[in-house]
Amino acid sequence: MSDHHHLLCVYVTFPDQTSAENMAQTLVELKHVACATLLPAGISFYMWEGALNQTAEVVMLAKTTASQWPALLDCVARHHPYQVPCVLAWPLMHVATAYESWVRGEVGERGGRG
Repeated sequence: MSDHHHLLCVYVTFPDQTSAENMAQTLVELKHVACATLLPAGISFYMWEGALNQTAEVVMLAKTTASQWPALLDCVARHHPYQVPCVLAWPLMHVATAYESWVRGEVGERGGRG
């Protein structure tokens, strides 16, 4: 199976609930993702400009297809409040058939795995 046909789970962090909700709505409305789940109350530790930071963040897990990745990444880059947003994706290797069909349908792709 080519990478183009994979479903993806995309992980993105946000500084607050409002920016996470706005991005989730935008991505779903533009059909870049089928679903975005927000998980509040995460705490990230990271180095930025030579200093250790500890920041409360909201985590978004979005489900989409690999073919939507470029558009999703572009949308996040244009609208995210962070200068360097955390945007990670990994392929979903085991997905219930009905859920996979629903995700593909929501982002405008029909059919099963290629």
